[in-house]
Amino acid sequence: MKIVSLALHRTFSQLVLRFQIGTAFERVVLGRGMRWTSFQLKLSCLHDFVRGEIGAGRGREPFLFIDAYDTIMLTADPRYYASLYRGRPLFAAEMYNWPDKNLRYPEENRSRVQPYLNSGCFLATPDDICGLLEKNEFRHYTNDQLYWAHVYVNNPGSIELDFESRMCACLIACLKDDTALRRSGSDLVFLQRFSNPGVLHFNGPARIKKRMWRWYGYCVVRALRNRVRQGRNLPESQS
Repeated sequence: MKIVSLALHRTFSQLVLRFQIGTAFERVVLGRGMRWTSFQLKLSCLHDFVRGEIGAGRGREPFLFIDAYDTIMLTADPRYYASLYRGRPLFAAEMYNWPDKNLRYPEENRSRVQPYLNSGCFLATPDDICGLLEKNEFRHYTNDQLYWAHVYVNNPGSIELDFESRMCACLIACLKDDTALRRSGSDLVFLQRFSNPGVLHFNGPARIKKRMWRWYGYCVVRALRNRVRQGRNLPESQS
């Protein structure tokens, strides 16, 4: 499985990601060497990527997209993410309706703790994303969050939201609950009810992004333990 992100320059978070995923995923970095203009770049580079995958005969292979600079990966097992894909794109969910606070989400979303779409992490196939981008004109959008929110609201059946944070936890929730993410034994618990999200997304203002530093050590140690555990479980001829 591919992990895809847009990153015009290298950062510490990307080094950590490379360490965490090892050889389990193929990492694809979009936008290298390009000049930043707006978040339109995320959409146009993504469109080029999925068109290339379809042209290479990989249109039905799910990939994971994550933001490059404010995410930490907890689960580095492609099988886990593959199990979450149910035939349509799965986007992260969050507690805040932005950047358009007046955007009217489906009525049934109101019963959810996290009723709104977040575009910083999603799981989909190239066929899925190419179809949505070409059906819903993306070139005049300079905000990818707004674009995907509009796509979801106008076509709610075409996108699934990760309401229970199995794929991704959006840490902007800490604005409402300072203990939104906590340890419970060997587990991480998000919003008091969701356990062990695959990705931590520190979206929101600077004080949310600063929380990444608190979790880097924990996540690196966890990745090391998983590698040791996996090494012990290898057949003798492979260890």
